[in-house]
Amino acid sequence: MRRTIAVLVVLALGLLLTSLVANASSSLQVVDRSGDGSWFGDTWQVRIYPGEVKQTKLAFYNTSTNPLEVNVTILPQTVDNGNLIFGVNNSVFVMTSNSYADVTLTAIANGAVTPGTYTVELWFEFEVLATPTPVPTWGGGGSGGGAVPTPRPTAVPTPRPTTRPTVTPVVTPTATPAATLVPSPTPKPTVTPVPTSQVTTPTLTPVAPESEGSNTGFWVGVGLAAAGFLTFAVFCLRLRRSKKKETNES
Repeated sequence: MRRTIAVLVVLALGLLLTSLVANASSSLQVVDRSGDGSWFGDTWQVRIYPGEVKQTKLAFYNTSTNPLEVNVTILPQTVDNGNLIFGVNNSVFVMTSNSYADVTLTAIANGAVTPGTYTVELWFEFEVLATPTPVPTWGGGGSGGGAVPTPRPTAVPTPRPTTRPTVTPVVTPTATPAATLVPSPTPKPTVTPVPTSQVTTPTLTPVAPESEGSNTGFWVGVGLAAAGFLTFAVFCLRLRRSKKKETNES
């Protein structure tokens, strides 16, 4: 009899736990899986070669009316002596009511990984967050009965500062006078003395004076020219007189 009662209690507890788990699981669902590899329940199976990167994406949906804090865990995180690493882009996140969220699972293989098919398991758990209390709306009172409205809080005015603000004087920069340009002195030409041995003395060639014979010839020519002029003048005078005489006779 006692054994029968114990079995009934265990079955009742089992049914209660199953109901709770079903209700909790129904609040968060995986509605889509895409990407590389294959899924078998909560296990991802993927074939990978050295230097490859494989990814798969899971879409979660919060069916409840409360926000959920979701935690995602994967095992194992490394295999093949660390040559293959598994990881998720978002292991802890919050979902609002009736919202979606994506989680990407990535496998990164280095050049020394052994080619083959590897598996990794993914678990997720969540916690229901408290729904924020709605803020009461202030409304006007009526003459009828009902709850007495809570008075609005009186705002305390902030006292004005009694100290005057410090005014920083503005310093006007003093203009720097322009530099005066001083002309550079003109260098004097350098006179290089010439040795006496290199000085050439010009040779003066004496010009012989004109001989007396050349002066005598000049004067003889002048005399002949004067005599010729006088002879011509006498001839012209005689010719004029003869023409005048002929005119008188006629």
